[in-house]
Amino acid sequence: MNKLEIALDKVLETTYNALKQRNIEWVIMGSVATFLQGIDVNPADIDILMKNPKGVYFFADLMSQYAIDKCKSEKNHQEDNWQSSKELPVAADEPNSSEAAWYFGRWYINNFKVEVAHIVPPSDYLKNKRPNTGIWEGGPEVWSFVKHINYKSYKLPVIPLEIQLQTNFNRNLESRINKIITLFNLNNYDQKLLEISLSQDNMNTFKKLKFSREFCER
Repeated sequence: MNKLEIALDKVLETTYNALKQRNIEWVIMGSVATFLQGIDVNPADIDILMKNPKGVYFFADLMSQYAIDKCKSEKNHQEDNWQSSKELPVAADEPNSSEAAWYFGRWYINNFKVEVAHIVPPSDYLKNKRPNTGIWEGGPEVWSFVKHINYKSYKLPVIPLEIQLQTNFNRNLESRINKIITLFNLNNYDQKLLEISLSQDNMNTFKKLKFSREFCER
């Protein structure tokens, strides 16, 4: 097994059943979700999103065996060397109506990074959200579109590739964009979900790329 598989299996062994028993809503996002849906990528970490803060605290409690005793950057989870500790298993930002606030935990399993978060958007996020601006992968809209896939003996919740494509466009990750569109051309996709997932500019780019691939494949 590679480092990702070892770490993911350990996380699931530690948390899956307990999260299910408590009916805590969670979802795998980022590159691991991309990988689990058939895209050839090499994830550097496991990113898990929780629907509410209590999920982060519960997850952190389950992961306590991987927490360090004390972290030098005890209050600044934005630093790369911050880790969940026995003193501070979850870092929580001060509420801020104008900026996103995070509830966040980070651990290492065999040197492979595992992160969990709940992100509180600015108070006017949904009110001021304009049409045709796409879906934020870490935002409150994603919970209506969570997809479940089989992985070993588990049924894992993941962010659909249609929503992840918006993230990859925004981050200019051309290789992942190309691989996702290639998979869409082979296996189809959820057109309605894609239409609300992508901003207008990204949808226009998607159509150009999709057409060019279909044309070249004929």
